[in-house]
Amino acid sequence: MKILLSLVILTTLAFPLRIISSAPSITETIFALGGQKNLIAVSKYCNYPLEAKSLPSIGGHYDFSRELFILKNPELVMLLKGNTSLKSFLKEQSIPYAEYDNESIHGLMNMITDIGERLNQGKAAKTLTAKLSQDIEHFKLKYKNSKPVKVLLIVEQVVKSNSLNAVYILGQEDFYTPLLQALNMENVYDGKMKYPMISKEALIHYNPEVIIVLGEENIKAYEDIPIQAIKDKKLYFFEDDYFKRPGPRFTKIMEFFSTVREI
Repeated sequence: MKILLSLVILTTLAFPLRIISSAPSITETIFALGGQKNLIAVSKYCNYPLEAKSLPSIGGHYDFSRELFILKNPELVMLLKGNTSLKSFLKEQSIPYAEYDNESIHGLMNMITDIGERLNQGKAAKTLTAKLSQDIEHFKLKYKNSKPVKVLLIVEQVVKSNSLNAVYILGQEDFYTPLLQALNMENVYDGKMKYPMISKEALIHYNPEVIIVLGEENIKAYEDIPIQAIKDKKLYFFEDDYFKRPGPRFTKIMEFFSTVREI
C-alpha cells in the first residue's frame, strides 16, 4: 500500500503545477479542460472565461513583464508559435515552455490534446476534440447538397470619414477557409495571399452574395457600394473577440456563419 501511494504522488507531481498562459486561446483551452488551478498568470488579453480576468497579468505579446516571469517562477509557459520575442526571453532565462499553432484546425486540435496531457486532463481533451470534430461533420453533412454561397470575409476595415477606402479580407489560410468550406460557403477571392488588402473597386468586382465583417459595425460605409450583398441586405458584423481568436470555441463561429447562410 505504501509503495502504491508513493507511485501516485510521484505521478501527480510529474505534471506542471505553476503555468503561465501568454495567449487567450491557450487560457480558454486550459479552462475548458478544467486545468485552471495550475494557472498562476495570463496575458492582459485573456478575458474569457471571466475568472481569467482575476488572474495576475504578465502583459501583452510584445510588452510582457520580464520581471513578473522571473518573480512568478513558472514551471511551464505556454505560448503561440508567432511569439518569438517571448520565446527568446524564455530561452535566455532557461524557463521551460510549450509552443502551439492555433492558425489551423489541425494545430488547434493538437494544442488541446497536448495541453490535456500536460495537465493530466487527457480524458477531457479527448472528449473536447471529439465534440469539435463531430460539430464540423454535422455542418458538412447539413450543407453537403446545398447551393454554394459566394462570400467575402472582411477581417479589417479601412474607413475614413464614414467612407470605406479598403478592406483586408480572408484569402487562402488554414483556419477560416475550412470552416467556410464545411458550410459550403465559397470564398470569392481566388488569389494566393492569406489576408490581402483590396480596394472598394475590387470589392465591387468580386460582387459577393454575402459579406461577413469581423469587426465594428459600420453599415453606412457600405451603403453606396453597388454589389449583390448590399442590395440584398446580407452584410453582417461580428464583433466578439473569439471571432479573431482561434481557440476551443471555433465551432461557435461556424454556428454564427451558418445562421448567416440560412437568412
